[in-house]
Order: sequence, then structure tokens, then C-alpha cells
Amino acid sequence: MRSKVKEMKRDKTIISKLSRSMWSIRTLSRTAALVVGIVMALAWSFAPTSVGAVGHGEEGDSRFGLVVDPIDYRPAVLRLCSVAGIGVAVGTPFTYTIAPVDPTTTLPYPTDPITVLAGSCQFVNGPYPSDPAFPGVGTFNYGTSIVVTQGPSPPNQLSIFPTGIISPTLTGSNPVGTLTVELQYRRGTMTFNQALLPNNRINEIDFINVAEGPPPPLPRPRFDFDGDYVADIVLFRPSNGNWYYHASGTGSARAVHFGQAGDIPVAADFDGDEIADPAVYRNGQWFVLASTAGFSTMNFGLATDIPQAADYDGDGKADFAVYRPSDGTWYVMGSLTGFKAVKFGVSTDIPVAADFDGDGKTDPAVYRNGTWFINGSTAGFSAYKFGLTGDVPVQADYDGDGRADVAVYRGGTWYIMGSTTGFRSAQFGLASDTPVPADYDGDGKTDIGVYRSSNTNWYILNSSQSGDAVGGFSSMQFGSAGDVLMRY
Repeated sequence: MRSKVKEMKRDKTIISKLSRSMWSIRTLSRTAALVVGIVMALAWSFAPTSVGAVGHGEEGDSRFGLVVDPIDYRPAVLRLCSVAGIGVAVGTPFTYTIAPVDPTTTLPYPTDPITVLAGSCQFVNGPYPSDPAFPGVGTFNYGTSIVVTQGPSPPNQLSIFPTGIISPTLTGSNPVGTLTVELQYRRGTMTFNQALLPNNRINEIDFINVAEGPPPPLPRPRFDFDGDYVADIVLFRPSNGNWYYHASGTGSARAVHFGQAGDIPVAADFDGDEIADPAVYRNGQWFVLASTAGFSTMNFGLATDIPQAADYDGDGKADFAVYRPSDGTWYVMGSLTGFKAVKFGVSTDIPVAADFDGDGKTDPAVYRNGTWFINGSTAGFSAYKFGLTGDVPVQADYDGDGRADVAVYRGGTWYIMGSTTGFRSAQFGLASDTPVPADYDGDGKTDIGVYRSSNTNWYILNSSQSGDAVGGFSSMQFGSAGDVLMRY
């Protein structure tokens, strides 16, 4: 017995002289006011052993008062750190919770929140008894996986709103272990692959918090006539030359007299004040009633041209533009870059201009019997087979990533290929309805909507009101027989 004690003391002396190394996986994401980056580190920290150091016999570990199969259980220790990044004061409290990935591989985890001050670390109590090397610290089961989640922002911080994610990268020497990061949920999943035996290594997870300013504003939705970042229901009545819109900011109906029978209504922000302006296209002539710049007119186009006003040069102002079916050419008078003509299309194409590559500039594009042809200002030419002959193209940004998605409306069913979220479909509307997609709830995502001329009702599915694919339902009676809709 004395010789065994002497041998263990010698082991203790050797271990205490060993150095410590660390590997980490780092991630960083911009947020509205808090950026959560997760650093996973398995710290090879060697703690002193003792005469009663952890050991397993065939019948289990009597010190724990448990009978534990040495194949199924090896003690592991977890340390949790909260790093004070840029703009976060040392001492700012952050809360965390832990949960096993597979509850059948471990005893139940503690459920109490864990508070860690920015700039500090603490050991986390696991479900198994402590080891003499780390007295008072409950251990975890080596080889199992844990999810660590950071709670809501502290009271003195703004709400978390992730706006970008950088993929994790390994740093340091001889990295080992696994890490899955889900910044949108402020959590990381790791596997305990550093055990107390034989080298007393610990597992560590770090959360890096960085304060930033508020997120950039959402892009101004089309048809926002009252400046509240919400699209307004709007139509043009040729019988009296009036524009009628339902101001979402006040909930009241408003009327503007501007136009006459035969005019094509074109709503866009021509003066760059982020408010949609009433405008009409009349046999090649544009008439604009800008909310800030006032009245203007310009001859640009032919009677048979199709108006396609939008911001083609990225200066925040809608440009006069037309698509000429007779020669398949786009003619644009950029408010910043001036005149240009682009041959892109054939006489039977449907023009579907939108910002498909997310660079803030509208791209010329056409829909031809189920195929989309896009001339991206940054991404260049692309073609997509999505739809059938007779479908109504309804291109818009349905997933809120700043890029227009190819989409069609077919007899009451919407088919959408989100540039970020992928394909989805939704049955909403009748074959006789007219699709009117726009961001009616101001969340930066285009909402599905239809106008039913038989009863002049608008039916809308707001993406922000539900977690499902199509959102919350609303309807409104607005309009009368003979009214003309905008070009959606």
C-alpha cells in the first residue's frame, strides 16, 4: 500500500510539470446590438491527482456510490467562458442553459440557468459526482454531446438580431473535437472528447459577445406611400383619374387625383425620399407626382412599350425605363448613369425586372414560357426553368435576403424558389384572382396576396404573423369595378 501511495505521488509530480495547450474554433456574427461568436476550446489543463484519483474497477467507482460500466462512463469536466468583445463591458452578465443532445446517454442535466460575467469563466456542474481533481464540480459523460445556449441579451443590451454568419475555423495546434454553431439561436453543440482520465484534460466553450450599432434598415418596400416601411394597398381608377390607397400607418383611405383613362399607373420612388410616388405612362410620356420633388414629365418611350420603372443604377431613385417588345430591347434613363439600351428578350417575352443578384440595382429580365432569363448587373447572365406557359410571373424577395426570387402564380397556387430558403408552394387564391405580392407587414419579406375583382377584396398572407410557410391571414375590401392595379 505504501509503495502504491509513493507511485501515485510521483505521478502527481510529473503531471504538475506538464504544460497546457489549447485549440479553439472561432466564429463571429454581426448582430443588431450583440454579436454572439462561439469559441469551442478543449483546454488540456492538467489538474493535480491525489491518492483518491479517479479510477474504475470492473464493479464501478465506489467513491461515487454508483455502479458505472467503465465502457459507458468516463468523467469529463466543462468550463464555460463569456468573452467581453468590442463594446461589451467586463462584468456584463450573460445567462446560459445546457441540455444533452441524446438524453439516453447520460443522467439528467441540471436545468437552472448559468450566469457568467463577461470576461470570466466558471466550471459547469454536470449530472455525475465530482472528482477530487475538481472538487464540487459535477462531471459529464465523456463521448456524449451537449448543447450550450446563450439566453436573451442583458437588460442593458438591445435584442439580438443576427445579420450574418462566418463559418467556424480551426486555430491553434493539433485541433481535435467537434463543433456545430447555430448563431441564429445563440448556441453551440459540442462533444465531450477530453476526459479526466488519463490526463485530467477539461472541455471548454467560450461565447464571444460584441456590441454593435442597430442593424441596417430594411429595404423600402414597393408601394409604401406613407413612409412606414409597409406596402399599402393601392389602385388607380380610370373613370375619375384618382389614385386610392389604404395608408397602413394610419389605417385610413386616401385619394390623389393624378391621371386619366387609358393611362398605365406606375408607382415608384422617383425622387429618392423612400416614399412611393404616383406616376402614369401615357403613349410614351411619363407624368410623375413626386412626394418631395413635385410634378415632372418626360418623353421616354413609345405607345407600345411596357413601362418598367425601377432603380437600375443603385442611387435610390427609380429610373424611367421601358421594354420594347418589337425589338426585345430595354431602354433606361438612369438618374445617375444616364441613357442605356440593352438588347435582352423577344417580342413574346414578359418583362420581369427585379434585383435578382442583391446588389441594389434592378436587373433586366424576361419570362418566356416557363423559363426565366436574367441579365444580372453583378452576377451576369443566368437562365432558370421554373414555371409553365400561362403562369403569371410574380418575382419578389419572399425570403428577405435582399434578392428577388423567381416565382409564378398558377390558377390559385403559388410556386416560389427562394434564393435562400429554396422551393415552396402555397394554395392561396382562385384562378380568376390577380396576384398582388408585396411586403404588407414590413418584415422585409414579400407576402403572398391576391385581389379578387368579383368582390373587390384583397386577401393577404403576412409572413411575420406565423412560423409556417405562408404566414397569417388578413383581408380587406378596397376598390370598385373597373379599377386598375399596379404592375406587381
